[in-house]
Amino acid sequence: MRGLRNTAPPITALLLVIALATNWKTQRRNLLLIATAVFVLGGVVAGVFLEPTFSDMIAVGYSDAIDPALQRAGLPSRQWCPRLTRLG
Repeated sequence: MRGLRNTAPPITALLLVIALATNWKTQRRNLLLIATAVFVLGGVVAGVFLEPTFSDMIAVGYSDAIDPALQRAGLPSRQWCPRLTRLG
């Protein structure tokens, strides 16, 4: 999954640039500019809000120990989603 996360945004950006270049003189230009702005804004928001959280999670590392408080926090989701109860 890490490889996709590093590859998908540059490919998406390249495709948006190509689409803008080929559709610049058409009415689609405005829609593509909006899509590009949303893409860039989403990247900025993800970088500002999600990246620090991901860094903290990676810094903790993997542990086989089960946190009882976290397990109790997950119980309500098991009650409304029967598929989760089958997972264990």
